Amino acid sequence: IPEVCRLEMKVRFTERPVQFGVAAEVDETFSEGYYFSFQPARQRVEWKSPIHMYEQGAIRLPCEVELERPVHLEADREYRLTLIHQRDLMVLYFGNEIALCTRKFDFSARKFGLFVENGQVEFSQVRLTLTESEE
Repeated sequence: IPEVCRLEMKVRFTERPVQFGVAAEVDETFSEGYYFSFQPARQRVEWKSPIHMYEQGAIRLPCEVELERPVHLEADREYRLTLIHQRDLMVLYFGNEIALCTRKFDFSARKFGLFVENGQVEFSQVRLTLTESEE
């Protein structure tokens, strides 16, 4: 992932997936990274870091959330997502209306990824734009 960049895309789901979203700083197996997880049944977007990534066992309770924002999610509707990545800061815009901002630890040689759990999601017009650093 470039140090300073913008990731943009359109998203549409046709079924009610458990969750879908954008992963940042993930390795090849998606076993560790940061996740912006859209959850239609809960009408929210949740931020998951490597600290709270799993929901099984005694690692964490299902109701514990690191960071979340309410969103209105409808099937068969197109949404625009924009993720701004600037060193240790990430800001997610959902339809130019809702923003979720967070900080992260630095991982090197990591990538962006897209994911869906138990459903169908179309990610289209995916574009990564390099932006100038404002040091």
